[in-house]
Amino acid sequence: MKSKAGKIIGIVAIVFAFVNYFLFNPALFELNENNGFRIGVYDDSDEGGNSTITQLENHGYEVSIGNTYSYPFAGIYFQKIDSTLFFVDEGQVLNLELTSEVNAKIQLEFVKFQVTGNRPFSYHRFVEVEPGQTTISVPLEHFSTPPWWLEQNPTAKGDELLASDLISFNIEVKNIPDQGELKIDHVTFTTKENKFKYSLTAIFIAIGFLFLFIRREKNRVIENNSEVINNDEHHDPIVNYVHNKFSSGSFSVNFASEELGLSVEELNTLLQNKTGMNFRDYVKELRVKKAQKLLKETDEKAFEIAFLCGFNSSASFSQTFKAATGLTPNDYRKSSSS
Repeated sequence: MKSKAGKIIGIVAIVFAFVNYFLFNPALFELNENNGFRIGVYDDSDEGGNSTITQLENHGYEVSIGNTYSYPFAGIYFQKIDSTLFFVDEGQVLNLELTSEVNAKIQLEFVKFQVTGNRPFSYHRFVEVEPGQTTISVPLEHFSTPPWWLEQNPTAKGDELLASDLISFNIEVKNIPDQGELKIDHVTFTTKENKFKYSLTAIFIAIGFLFLFIRREKNRVIENNSEVINNDEHHDPIVNYVHNKFSSGSFSVNFASEELGLSVEELNTLLQNKTGMNFRDYVKELRVKKAQKLLKETDEKAFEIAFLCGFNSSASFSQTFKAATGLTPNDYRKSSSS
């Protein structure tokens, strides 16, 4: 049925919007001990530097970059506990959660096992951190091997895929020119978010509320019309609605169906149950009865009565009236006055 179908469509659209938002939310994978990774730290102390990196109680890391080594650094590395190789999905995004009070330059690096070549194959990405920044997100396809590394390792392949045979992932802080703290909290991977996710969610929510709102408005029309004739002999809102509208020449089953938010079939069924007639026959009966009353009690001309009762022409009025009473409007008037 029309109204029920609209409600169902509205509810389904809203449910699908939330399913789209939550079900297709990026999956989260964190590099930590629970997922089989060993985490270690390193700094430039072996080179005579004074940079430090300290693990905090909440598994985060606080970094301080010194000034006694020409190329100061401090870093964190993630390797499998069982020393096996690991892989990442090329469609994922690397997320680095941090707390920074300073400007800093960080190198993100994936180190990959390679059979040939002088050194393991490396993918680098430099990122700049600004004060107050809390998250760095880098799609994995943004990682590339530096040209200088390929020049130093001519037997290495420059078209290696990042996804598999990884030895470690490293976060190396290169520079903190200002005084202040840099804390690295979590390293996670998420699937790349569908760029249409939010727009699709908004569209389906809008569609859902549109159907529900239209249905409420149409139901309100029925309620309002049911209050117009509180003293009418009929207490059914649909019947009262028809009693209020039948005198209009534009009143039809399609008009009523649209205004009430009911299908033609629903409307006919409701009237059949209440009056024993379908919409067309019931409206015709009301119009004829009103015409009979006006022919008896007024001196209005037949064509004026036709208009007042909702007939679109004198011919239609005369034909319908005679079919119902056996008399033309003029003959009925004469018989009523004799």
